[in-house]
Amino acid sequence: LQLECGFNLLFYGPGSKTHALNSFRSFLNDYNYSIFVIHGFNIIDIKKIEATFTQFEKLSTNYKIIFILCIDLVWGHSREFGALSKIMNSCVKKNIGLVASFDNINSSLVWNLTDRAFYRWVYHPCITFENYCVETKNSIPIMTMGNKENSVNAL
Repeated sequence: LQLECGFNLLFYGPGSKTHALNSFRSFLNDYNYSIFVIHGFNIIDIKKIEATFTQFEKLSTNYKIIFILCIDLVWGHSREFGALSKIMNSCVKKNIGLVASFDNINSSLVWNLTDRAFYRWVYHPCITFENYCVETKNSIPIMTMGNKENSVNAL
């Protein structure tokens, strides 16, 4: 109902939300929504996402589009977040629903007051305490800083 009224959903809190968002996606599929998903825990190619999203918009003109975004914990400080904000801005301007997850209890501090009003977030606590198995499978370890010699696995 909140998406139908023009609000966007932000699920926040510790724990993996992969299972919860997949269930939500299945629920929306039953109601003929076109859903575009970005897994923020993978290494992201923003240009590829923009091209795919543009093509996706053209194909799904008869359906309501929902854009599901799984944001990783470290995104608030990365340059990909700025590029991804451009896609999020175009979604809001085109009245495309945003559903996002943020793995930090302080998710509201990522956006300033103006951006929060623009995105029309409705915050939902989603504390699952589930393991981050899927999220960490393809991510670069933070502690390695690109150097395998410093990684925990090398010990």
